[in-house]
Amino acid sequence: MAWNAFKLCTALRALGYVMVLVVVAIVGVTYYAVVLVNYLPSILSGGVNFVIAFPLLILFHFLLVMLLWSYFNVVLTDPGRVPPNWRPAIDEETGDEAPLVGSDQSTMVFGTDMWYWFIPAYSEEDLRRIPALQGIDYPTRPELNALQPL
Repeated sequence: MAWNAFKLCTALRALGYVMVLVVVAIVGVTYYAVVLVNYLPSILSGGVNFVIAFPLLILFHFLLVMLLWSYFNVVLTDPGRVPPNWRPAIDEETGDEAPLVGSDQSTMVFGTDMWYWFIPAYSEEDLRRIPALQGIDYPTRPELNALQPL
């Protein structure tokens, strides 16, 4: 059995709560700096400053609500479980590969020539050797007789 450090360390759950508090603190400091220090005096003074500051505050609060909503949605949502019949591609204990995963898969995706791996192109040999790269034939002009009603 492989050693799992996460099962042994119960402090990780407490660290998760600390990280939530860090994010809330950063949002709070940002809110203080933007709203209370910069734009609230502009709102209270009125005039042209009010016309500029009010739409910015509306946008800021909309984005703040969206940020907090999505953050707490991510934090509070259960990540799910690993399916019971799932097996990793490589067994960590024995080093054996799963039967469907092999070195041939990478050549089917990237081709054999390493110079073409970082650009969206294939060598002539790969286009000839791998039939999936040749594409399919799609008719550009339909048969007009087949489209006419009987």
